[in-house]
Amino acid sequence: MYTRPGGYIGAEEAGRLADLAEERGNRLTIREPDGLLVLAPEPAVRVVVGNLLRNALAYTESGEVEVGLKEGRLKVSDTGVGMSRQELARAFDPFYRGEAGRAMAQGHGLGLSIVRRLTAQYGWTLHARSSPGHGTTVEVRFSE
Repeated sequence: MYTRPGGYIGAEEAGRLADLAEERGNRLTIREPDGLLVLAPEPAVRVVVGNLLRNALAYTESGEVEVGLKEGRLKVSDTGVGMSRQELARAFDPFYRGEAGRAMAQGHGLGLSIVRRLTAQYGWTLHARSSPGHGTTVEVRFSE
């Protein structure tokens, strides 16, 4: 197991995806006041942060994506296309992509299913909420 400030990983992943943010005309904000210590292999944390951030940037155009790391949780919010209740119920299924998102982003629909699998494997809590036309927020609460 690996312990590392999660905020550092969040900033690194954001740096890797800065070109995507710029290409989509998005403003990317990282809020990591004290960092976040996570007891887990670094690659697992990177995959969760990277996939959530990549999805938020891909499905937001000329908007805002915010990553918050504090109090044992990671929260990624965007002002993108959002999803209906029915789409959100399937968003973490392998190969699923919502109707509005199909035209906006490339990919195979695996990112969120990988996030769900990793959060289950490490006993983390995963919660998402979304509203069509207003964006999506996904929160991962890490084990205490």
